[in-house]
Amino acid sequence: MENMLYNYTNEELMEQGEFQVFGRGIYTIYEVGGDTPNVVALKGLNFEIKRGEFVSALGPSGSGKSSLMRCIGGLQKPNAGSIKYGNLDITKLKEEELVSIRRNSVGFVFQSPTLIQHLSAKDNVINTLRYSGNNLTDAKKRTNELLDLLGISHRGQALPNKLSGGERQRVGIAVALANNPSLILADEPTGNLDHENTANVMGLFQDLHNDLDTSFLIVTHSKYVSTFADRNLELLDGIFLGQHTGNINLDSLESSRQILIGNDGRLNLPPELIGLIDEYGSAWNLDYIDDSEIPEIKLTPVNKNEKEDNNFTTCPLCSTNLKPNQAYCTNCGAQLIN
Repeated sequence: MENMLYNYTNEELMEQGEFQVFGRGIYTIYEVGGDTPNVVALKGLNFEIKRGEFVSALGPSGSGKSSLMRCIGGLQKPNAGSIKYGNLDITKLKEEELVSIRRNSVGFVFQSPTLIQHLSAKDNVINTLRYSGNNLTDAKKRTNELLDLLGISHRGQALPNKLSGGERQRVGIAVALANNPSLILADEPTGNLDHENTANVMGLFQDLHNDLDTSFLIVTHSKYVSTFADRNLELLDGIFLGQHTGNINLDSLESSRQILIGNDGRLNLPPELIGLIDEYGSAWNLDYIDDSEIPEIKLTPVNKNEKEDNNFTTCPLCSTNLKPNQAYCTNCGAQLIN
């Protein structure tokens, strides 16, 4: 007798422990073929998204942002590591079970909304609800509520190709919110929008985050977009360089930024901190704080008003001119060993 497919409901997942998402030791590897080496997109990432938290993953193209989002959303299984929704390890689920998770508990917003072109804005949302098992009356009621919430109820009968970019993205958000998910994953959601529409959509995300008991993860290359999040994770070449809360404040670096140690024991300095080393020299106060689950290192410049020194040395990797006492190259980030 075949095993019955378990249908994971949003309510049951919420009972797993405040719907926190945990990732430990996540690796993703893409086989290129031929003589080309395989691409390691994610290199042992550890992360956590708390219930109701608004997180952004910031990094350039090719840094692993989309792979991270796909793994968290159950669209792709990592080659190693585990991702848990509370106590439920989704990396061990069958594809049919992952479909249930995605249908009931995760909403996806993409750069280009995946709308059905021959259906109106309203029918796109209704179709999503009907596919999830809602009756037509409830689906219409929920759709009207969402379109009204998102300020596009007057465009409900329009086809996607008759909507502006901002309107299409709002319909895409309505589809993502249709089943009242506990987690919204957005992959470059403002990539096709101008600055005004970007501000409008991100402001809308903030309002939804404040009003709904929903966690948000937005992956983006835009520093402006990342400022709307409660916490930002900086991703480069498949590893986290660090994290900070709110806007980066270089004048109070020690209180606004956490510097994280990677799994290989290296301390990866982000560009902003390397810039401070260039400005202040290599004299730092180093405090190691081990009173939490994740130990922190706090660095504070010692001498802000050091004398200008016109004697320079050269980085052996990129030939950038550097001051003699610098610990890191301000251009490529290479550690300079005296």
